[in-house]
Amino acid sequence: MGVALLVFSSGLAGCGQPSAPAPAGSPADKAGAPPAAANPASAAPAQPLTAPTDLKSPPTDAVRSPSGLVSKVLSAGSGQERPAAHDRVKVHYTVWTPDGQVFASSAQRRAPAALHLADVMPGWAEGMQLMVVGERRRLWVPEKLAYSGKDGTPEGPVVVDVELLGIGKGTPPQPPPQDLAAPPADAERTESGLRHRLLGTPRGSLRPGPYDQVRVVFSGWDAQGRMFDSTQVRGGPQLLSLDHGIPGFREALALLAQGEKRRFWIPEELAYKHYPGTIRGPLVYDIELLEVIDMPEPPPAPKDVARPPKGAKRLPSGVAYRVIRNGEGKNRPGPTTKVEAHVSTWTPKGRLVDSTITRNEPARVGVDRIAPGLGQALQHMVVGDKWLLWVPKELTSVASYKEPEGPLVYEVELLAIYKKKIKVEWIEPEVLK
Repeated sequence: MGVALLVFSSGLAGCGQPSAPAPAGSPADKAGAPPAAANPASAAPAQPLTAPTDLKSPPTDAVRSPSGLVSKVLSAGSGQERPAAHDRVKVHYTVWTPDGQVFASSAQRRAPAALHLADVMPGWAEGMQLMVVGERRRLWVPEKLAYSGKDGTPEGPVVVDVELLGIGKGTPPQPPPQDLAAPPADAERTESGLRHRLLGTPRGSLRPGPYDQVRVVFSGWDAQGRMFDSTQVRGGPQLLSLDHGIPGFREALALLAQGEKRRFWIPEELAYKHYPGTIRGPLVYDIELLEVIDMPEPPPAPKDVARPPKGAKRLPSGVAYRVIRNGEGKNRPGPTTKVEAHVSTWTPKGRLVDSTITRNEPARVGVDRIAPGLGQALQHMVVGDKWLLWVPKELTSVASYKEPEGPLVYEVELLAIYKKKIKVEWIEPEVLK
């Protein structure tokens, strides 16, 4: 996953996962991510859609499955293979409410979405497994197989129009650990309530520092024994920061030594309890730390982080800024231009929220994909400029797994402006399971 882009859009942008948390340990980014996702409205001009006339009542030739899902083939496909429950699919979709409102749609954006069937609502996942590549199908999903009242989603049944464009073979889920329900008596306990035990023999003593990155493999199960996340599904080891994911996952990463594999029992309080619409209950993770990667420490908080100095200038929107260094560039980014920048973010109390400096890699992202206040400031900067910004709450972004609800202070250095527009595909968090 593009670490710099994730940080630029979670610490700085309005990308609310799951958002819930979208790092390892999160059903949105599937490594505990899940990402969060960019604001769908900024993707591409919305294309008007005409609501089908049969949203409230399936036609007589529609087929009902034992689960209660009703579906009808709108156009046949040419493929032979059908996706399995653990596969990924490339699709065009529109989710309708029975009264004809569009809840979410890749067709409106004219950009297909890549989905993992384990992440979508049960009725949608069941319907996808009936399809072949090239097929278009309409699914009438009853409430019990839809969003089930999750925050920010429609209540009651929904209708999904979906076209299957491609299938990516996934890895069958691993069976849950035998001690899933409760840790054994010899499991260690931390002050926070996290339980853990070593799997195998110790292989090293090098532990990551607070700003280091780690390369890990992991699998996570919910209280019902469902594997909701795994590096097997993600395609291999993942490179993560120690601020990645839910609190219990972050604490687990810090406890590991290079070469160790441990099992962690994460209580709900350290999992998704405070993130509506995500997994409920405790979690169990098996995590193996393959490598510790030394990373730079973040810059110190600015002395004037608490409030703008008297000499600070202001944009019409209310964003205050102080020029740290003037650049020598001539051009300025447009509202949809892709830029490269180093960004560090603090709260007014001086707490570091995020920094590309600690990853030693600048962020590369579209100006329209980030927090409005930051995007406004970038459009006034030239390459080489370095500014300190005081951005009011309403111009930061929605709260996410590590983002404060309130004003933020950004130190931004514009490194490059790209002529080509950024093209990004994402999965809207509201259409996920």
